[in-house]
Amino acid sequence: MSNPVAISETEIPGVLVIKTGVFYDERGFFTEAYSQDGWQNQGFSEAFIQDNLSMSVNGTLRGMHYQLSGHGIGKLVRVISGAYSDG
Repeated sequence: MSNPVAISETEIPGVLVIKTGVFYDERGFFTEAYSQDGWQNQGFSEAFIQDNLSMSVNGTLRGMHYQLSGHGIGKLVRVISGAYSDG
């Protein structure tokens, strides 16, 4: 079973919204958060090295660490509950 991936740009250069398919049945749901083949089929060609998950209380802002050109790495932010804003 293939998991659909949809990638769209935001108003912030280099920041993408990536939505993966969710399959529901009587047991609950399943989603494949990352699949190299699925993401590459949508044009995502970055090397994906690390995936972290954190939970924050309401009103907490977590930032991305700045990295100098040539030493930067892509960031993946998943919104499991709540919302994100790009401007």
